[in-house]
Amino acid sequence: MKKLLFMLPLLLLLVQCKSKKTSLQDEEEIDADEFIAFFPETTLPFRMADTSLLNASDTSLHIGYRIFTQFIPDSFLQKDFGKNARPAVYAMGRIAEKGKETYLLARAVQGKKRVVYLAAFNKKDEFLNAMPLVKAGFGNATASYGLVDKKFQITTYQERRRRGELTYKKNVYFFNSETNDFTLISTEPNEDIIENVINPIDTLAATGKFAGD
Repeated sequence: MKKLLFMLPLLLLLVQCKSKKTSLQDEEEIDADEFIAFFPETTLPFRMADTSLLNASDTSLHIGYRIFTQFIPDSFLQKDFGKNARPAVYAMGRIAEKGKETYLLARAVQGKKRVVYLAAFNKKDEFLNAMPLVKAGFGNATASYGLVDKKFQITTYQERRRRGELTYKKNVYFFNSETNDFTLISTEPNEDIIENVINPIDTLAATGKFAGD
């Protein structure tokens, strides 16, 4: 009897190890539950800066492209990497909101371009939607970060250099379960508004009454 009690924890450990996937390569066949369980549990708040994306990816968390796009549509990757691109994808984290959605954090890398995506799944492990949380290696962006706080509010921040001026945009979202969409609830300031602000020095002639005022 004592021998059986001693062996029981070992048997349970073997069962757990067998049930949890240690890799997600394209030749494997998995279901949505296994796909979601592959992502390591992450505590909130979660913050990722673009500078952190320059670090090497954890190869043990690599996900085959076919496997990844089986559960998260490749259209999200194509928006950032191009129609024929096949970026390498890595699991980063898993966050479950009690009684609601589960969110997966995935990192996609191709060349200098790097993106962390936030994907939402319902309680039936069905994909709902996804959005980029933070990007690096795109255009004239000088700094950016993404944040998921303890209230499950999602913040994206990006700075750009335009015409010698530094502008920024900070957006805050929440996931709307009724529409299955990441809904924008605040933004400050809007880059487009900044770009369209009239500069009297540029627009008025030097002889104008209010030139340089």
